[in-house]
Amino acid sequence: MLLSDRFLNMASQAIKWETGGDKAGGFTHDPDDPGGETKWGISKRAHPDLDIKSLTYKDAINIYHGEYWNKFYELILDEDLTFKIFDMGILNHPKVAVEYIQEVILSAGKTIKVDGNFGPLTLTAINLLISDDKGQALYAAYLAKFRSRVKWITRLKPWMRKYRKGWLNRIEYAYVKKASKSKASNGGV
Repeated sequence: MLLSDRFLNMASQAIKWETGGDKAGGFTHDPDDPGGETKWGISKRAHPDLDIKSLTYKDAINIYHGEYWNKFYELILDEDLTFKIFDMGILNHPKVAVEYIQEVILSAGKTIKVDGNFGPLTLTAINLLISDDKGQALYAAYLAKFRSRVKWITRLKPWMRKYRKGWLNRIEYAYVKKASKSKASNGGV
């Protein structure tokens, strides 16, 4: 399977967040984390049949491509927004990330069904807003939704407050376009 430079760059940056920069994958087993055992950002809860401790960087990249990347992400005109939708899908769940962008699109006056499915209609609506110079407002409103989500989660589940600062930092993180395909494909975290 041929993976695009766009995907590899974005996956590499998302994995840096997931691992805290640990080049061995950042294996954790935090009792407060509902995901349980986690390495490269891949959790036992989401993948009960995987040996999480043995996961490689390449395994993680394949999982990110198969479960979190959407072929239409290649066609979004704004890479920062593309990264944020992809990364928030990893952090929250792809369906949540897509529902939130659809809600923001709807708030911006475009007709769209909020169903969590990223297809050609969602892509077209995003690109129309970007073309109408509303991309920054779209991006800002999208981040605001996730900031509110973090507040809601940490209010509902006080034991998760220890993650709040990291989640908020991740929401604010801007995509860096300098990662190269060769570095990403060689496990260069």
